Amino acid sequence: MLGGLLLALLVVVGAFFLLRSLVKRDRGNQPAGQAGTNKAGSDPALATTPSPRATAAPSADAQSELLREAPELFRRVQDANNRGDLEELAALSDDGDLLQYFVSSINERNEAPRTKVLAVSVRGNRVLDFVSSAASFTGSIHFKAEIAEGDDPSEVIEEVWHFLKPSGGGTWKLAGIEQL
Repeated sequence: MLGGLLLALLVVVGAFFLLRSLVKRDRGNQPAGQAGTNKAGSDPALATTPSPRATAAPSADAQSELLREAPELFRRVQDANNRGDLEELAALSDDGDLLQYFVSSINERNEAPRTKVLAVSVRGNRVLDFVSSAASFTGSIHFKAEIAEGDDPSEVIEEVWHFLKPSGGGTWKLAGIEQL
């Protein structure tokens, strides 16, 4: 029960900070006075011409890489949380606020969770959403996983995890979680 509540809180916090960071990036990429304006619907040329970033090979490579690595990242985050390994969680998460959530969660619990990941798969075997910018890649993965908490019977969960990666290299890091 407590694990479910903590996970729900993590989802809300992660989604908030992911959306906040995406909005900041969008505003930063628009000319002054144009923040938040979407002209794609008002100009047919803009609506039908794909951006060079959307079709670039690095973007496709990054999507393939995320699709390959996401299930292992899911397992690593669960395992690090079970162990209370803040160093590993810091290495796996993108946002300081998300790490602060992990720190608070670990400090508040009476005993380490014993979450076993019995199976994890990517729904549809595809990246749900993907955004490429000059600075970073952002991708979302819809996971379906069978987990067991301690000695309890296993249950199937579905979550969307959001990941970020610098476009110049580096590793995928967890930016937020949405529980479905």
